[in-house]
This record gives sequence, C-alpha cells and structure tokens, in this order.
Amino acid sequence: MSDDTRSPEVETVPETGEDDSSPTTADLAILSEPAGALISLDGKYTGRTTPATLSALSSGTHTVSLSPDGSSARFDKPLSLSGEQTLTVDLSTGSHTLSDGLVEIEAYDGTGSIFVDSKPDGATIVIDGRTLQWKTPQVVSGIKPGIHTVSVKNGWVDFSVSTKKCLVESGMVTRVVFNQEQCYPRSVTLKSERFDKAEVSVNGKRFNQKIPATVEVWGVSSFVSVHDDTGYYSFTISDFIDCEAEYVLGDPAPATASVRVTSSPAGAGIFVDGFDTGYATPYTIEHLSDGPHLISVSSPGYISTEQRVLLTDDLTPLEDAALSFVLESYPYGSLTITSKSEGAMIYLHGKDTGKVTPHTFRYMRIGTYDLKVLFGGTSQTRDDVTVLPDRDTVCRFDL
Repeated sequence: MSDDTRSPEVETVPETGEDDSSPTTADLAILSEPAGALISLDGKYTGRTTPATLSALSSGTHTVSLSPDGSSARFDKPLSLSGEQTLTVDLSTGSHTLSDGLVEIEAYDGTGSIFVDSKPDGATIVIDGRTLQWKTPQVVSGIKPGIHTVSVKNGWVDFSVSTKKCLVESGMVTRVVFNQEQCYPRSVTLKSERFDKAEVSVNGKRFNQKIPATVEVWGVSSFVSVHDDTGYYSFTISDFIDCEAEYVLGDPAPATASVRVTSSPAGAGIFVDGFDTGYATPYTIEHLSDGPHLISVSSPGYISTEQRVLLTDDLTPLEDAALSFVLESYPYGSLTITSKSEGAMIYLHGKDTGKVTPHTFRYMRIGTYDLKVLFGGTSQTRDDVTVLPDRDTVCRFDL
C-alpha cells in the first residue's frame, strides 16, 4: 500500500459564489458635431480627433474632454466605461449620450479632393483626361479614392512635367504642384528582403506600389520610404543612378528620430512620407529613421501643406525636429444628391464617384458642378448645380 503524495487541484472561487465576468477593458467610439474636435483622456491629449475609436482602455471612470480648437474644452466629463460604448457629443450645447455598442465610423463622405497648383498659375486643369472649367490654383472636390492622373495646360508656359499621378484618399486633400524647374526622370526597380511586399512611397508620395516595384524618381536628392510596425524608413536615391537600374533597400539603422508637428488650426492629420500616422496636431511622431522625410498635414476645409525635413538623431530625449504649419482655408459647402429611385450611381466631373443616392458630399469647393446619376441603364444630367459657401445645396433627380 502506498500513499498518494500528489497535491490536490485547488480551484479558487469568488466569495460571492458568482463568476465575475465583467470586462476589464473598454473600447470607446467618440463622435461630435461638428467633427474634428481634439480628444483628451484623463487630462492628456490622445493625438486623435473626432470621430475616432479609443481601444483597450481600462474599465472604470475616465474623464473625456473635447476641444474644437485645441484651446478650451467644450466637453469635459467623467464617464464610467466598460465594454464597447459610443459617446456622441453636441459641442454647441455640450449635451451628450453614452450608448452601448460601437458605431462604424466614417469620418468623411468617402471621397477626397485634389489641390492643383502651378508656377505660374492660371493653367487649365485636366483630371483623368477630362478638361475642367477651373484654372490653377484650385481645389477639385468629390474625387473617388484611388490613383488619378492630373495634367495642366498653358499655351505659353512650358512646364518641366505637365502630367503627374497622385493618390486620392477619403477626406484628404492631395497636393499636386507643377513648375518650370528642370527634372530628370529615371525609372528605378526597388528590391528588398527586409521590406518585401511593403508599400513604398517616392519623395513622400504614395502610389499604391509594393516592393518589388519599378518607380519613377524625379529631380535631385530623391528618396523612397517604407513604413512598417517598427517605424518610418527613408532611403536616398543617388543622383547618378542609371535609368532602369536596380536599387536594393538594405537593413536600415533603428528608427529612433522624432519630429514635433503643430499646426494652426490644431487637429490636422499628420502624414509621414505619405503614410497616415493616425495622429493629429499637435503631436510628436516617433520612430523615424535618419535621412529625408516629407511631413504633411491635412484637415477638411483646408489646403494640405507639406515640408521636407532632414532628420539626424542626436540621441537626446527631445524631438529631433519641430515643424509648424499654417493651414489655408478654402470656401466650401455641401452638396446633397437624391433621386426618386435610391441607389443611383453619382458622377462628378464626368467620373464615377463610387457613391450612390442619396448622398451628401461635404467640404465641396464652392462653384458650379456638372452632375449625372445613372440607374437601371437610364441617366439624367445637370450642369448648373452651384455649391454655395456654408450651405447644403440639394439636387433632386426625377429618376
């Protein structure tokens, strides 16, 4: 006969006799009217603006503050958070609702804009082969997200490059500038083991290309950039590289540099080399490599602006660079398009917007637009729809 010396299994049971299954974390979706308010949590700016979702917060009481301009809070209240919840705030009155469940957030109307400028100005704008009625400088709104071709025409000016491609993103204003500076276009094939399948940008501009990729580089001091979970990395392309040459992106130095980005007004989205950081001004963006980077900011109703910076990590706890931007507003209104039969495809500038009726296009540059809706093989057009500043123009189609 032998004794069983194994330790017995022990189960710890709460004294109440009940299983405490309450969530330990909280996800909070925050919406405000108007949108674009800076979000602070427990007295600290999060780097986010409304609408946004704050994830993996500790359950319990947190103070949420919203500020339209970054100076004074229009909403500042302690909230008991648990699980998935949505906070909706009317900043004009300070009233709010806190409801269970997360809403699907779409910050903008699902289209973007292109700001086309030229030196000298006054050039006719052509987008995707269609000549528009506007001349540079001009914000062209209601553009479907994706790659587009932009050209300018001026009978007495010889632009060094008169056609460029650009990536339009929802809610963003993409900047495209033409000038008479001499450029030296070269086709370069990029390869990399470390960054294989990573998206690459050229001189801070994205074109939905992934490594390995053949890219066009222009001018002198060109660079390409990649972004992954560890940081933003840039690689300088030699001015003497041959056309159709191969360039291998090796292992970069650690991305330890940082840049402080501020803007007036505050709350502008921050982009590094064309990649959305997910943060808004004023904020310090970390994990950048040494070398050139293009820092840009964008906010609805304003013309995006950008600045190239050469970073050198000095191994100090302070930021390695500080950039301040002043955003120029443009006059805008809203355009709502409806039809008797819902679901009609909407065309602006002769191009499919990717949206269907009923739909409201926001932050539309004031001016006259030509519209078309298409449903079941039948279409109707209007070429006299005028968007007025700070108003919602409603266009109803009997289709």
